[in-house]
Amino acid sequence: FPSAPIGSVVPAGGVPIAAGENFRTLWEFKNYIASGAVSYPEPDVTNCGGVTSFIKIARLAEAFNLPVTSHGAHDITVHLLAACPNRSYLEAHGFGLDRYIEHPLKLEHGMALAPAGSGHGVNFDWSALGRGAAKGRQDRTRYRSTLHTRTRACAVPTRAAPPQDTAPQRHN
Repeated sequence: FPSAPIGSVVPAGGVPIAAGENFRTLWEFKNYIASGAVSYPEPDVTNCGGVTSFIKIARLAEAFNLPVTSHGAHDITVHLLAACPNRSYLEAHGFGLDRYIEHPLKLEHGMALAPAGSGHGVNFDWSALGRGAAKGRQDRTRYRSTLHTRTRACAVPTRAAPPQDTAPQRHN
């Protein structure tokens, strides 16, 4: 997106704009922030280059007196936002991954709580992953069985076709 026309939306519309969940570089955020095209820079740690880039984007937003929000990977970005003085909102997705994480994100009184331990805090619940894998194997077996049945019902006996002469034809 070109930043100049988009930079006119925030002042003209009077509505705060969060953007950047699909940006890949600090440069893209710089263009949007410097042109006034965004009210809430919204990096996604899985898209923007990781933890270091996320923090650089947050610091850039802070230099322009903007709050930073997040997109996706909420079990990791809760830690990153906790480290940002200009943090605002944590976007939390309900993809069902919480059942595979030992200590999923906790919300209290409308606030996300960053775990007190060191590191990113995401530890897998290996027994839950094992149960999920077993269920996935059962589902795949059931699908393959159905697919195999359907394929056999539609199968037509074939014979290998005789080889074709693939030499280029000359036209005089």
